[in-house]
Amino acid sequence: MLISSMLLLYRCLTTSTPDGYFLLPLALYAGCLTTLLPSIAQGAVGKLEPRSQLDGVSLYLTFRQLGASLGVALLTILLEKRETLHSSRLFEHLNPANETTAAALHAMSQYLGVNSGTEASGTSLRSIGLLTEAGSRQVEVLSYADCFLFMAIVGAVALLFIPLVAPFVPTTKHTAEHATRFPDLPKQ
Repeated sequence: MLISSMLLLYRCLTTSTPDGYFLLPLALYAGCLTTLLPSIAQGAVGKLEPRSQLDGVSLYLTFRQLGASLGVALLTILLEKRETLHSSRLFEHLNPANETTAAALHAMSQYLGVNSGTEASGTSLRSIGLLTEAGSRQVEVLSYADCFLFMAIVGAVALLFIPLVAPFVPTTKHTAEHATRFPDLPKQ
C-alpha cells in the first residue's frame, strides 16, 4: 500500500490537481506507517533475550532516527537537484526570442492591458512575471513527482529485504520461566 500510494501521488501530481485528490494516497501512506513501524520494531528486537531488549530497542530507535535524518537529507538533495534540472530544461525553452514564447507574452500583455488598466510597459513586465511564476510552479511539481517516484522505488527495493527479517516466535511459559530462574544457563 505504501508503494502504491507513492505511485498514485506520482501519477496524479500536476499544477492543476485539486488538493482533495491527495487525501486517499496520504491516508494510505498513514495507514501503512501505523502498521509498518510496530511490525518492524517487533521484528528487530523480538528475538532478543528479555534482559537485552532494552539495549536492542535503544539501538533500533537510534538507527531509525539516523535513517530518517539521512533519508530527509537525501530527499532534500534530490529535490534541489531535480529542481535545478527541470528549471534549466523548462526555462531554456521559454526564451523571449522564441516565436511561440514571444507570441504568448504579447497575448498576455494585451490581455493584461485590457483587463488591468495598466500601461503597455507594465503589462509586458507583468506577463514575464506570470510566465516565470507558472514555470516555477511547474518546476516544483515535476521535482516533487520525481521524489515520490524515488520513494516508491526505495519502497519496492525494501520489499525484497522482507524475507531477511526473522519471524517472531513468542516464548513459551516454560522457556520464559527457565530464563528468569536461571539467567546464566543456556536456553533449552
